[in-house]
Amino acid sequence: MARFNASILGEATGNAGRANFYRWRGKSFVRGRMIERGNANATAAQISVQQRFTILSEFLKKFTPALRLGFVKVPDGKTYMNVAFTANWDAVKDNGGSWALTYANVALSNGVDEFSISAIKNPSGNTVDFTWTAPRPTELFYQDGRMCACAYNSANAKSIVFIASLTASSASFDYSKLVTGEDDDISIWYFATTGIISSPSTYLK
Repeated sequence: MARFNASILGEATGNAGRANFYRWRGKSFVRGRMIERGNANATAAQISVQQRFTILSEFLKKFTPALRLGFVKVPDGKTYMNVAFTANWDAVKDNGGSWALTYANVALSNGVDEFSISAIKNPSGNTVDFTWTAPRPTELFYQDGRMCACAYNSANAKSIVFIASLTASSASFDYSKLVTGEDDDISIWYFATTGIISSPSTYLK
């Protein structure tokens, strides 16, 4: 912000380009003004990309704790969110002129199949029981390992992230808080990670 004597520019007020002129306590000031960029001049293709980006961004932000665990293979100069965006960009598909997320194609982790996890929904449909082979005490590689499950209800855009220790041999994921009624459309993903490697996330409808 600049300050000047009134004798230089007179009683200047208002905006000129990015400059905003005003008086305060008998003194004249000029400050830079932010120019908002809207979509007025954006092409249809640019607006389409923005909409696709927004859909994916709003979805992934709901699973930030899981993404931090799942995307452990991150190139230098990138973040787990950068990698998650790249992995899921093609999961947002054109659906008759608008963008829609294909949940079966969503990846909440990257990595290799180093883990074997069994997942069974109970009859009520509000929990998933997971079982796996717990690592032996000598396998320190797994001592900080986690099993992560995520549930998402597309009817109300609500989500739950569940994390359990791999040192156990089972866990039960209760997602009943997401259940609201007959219109529920709940998707579930799960994976395992040691903090060094992760298994690819598995989609469970």
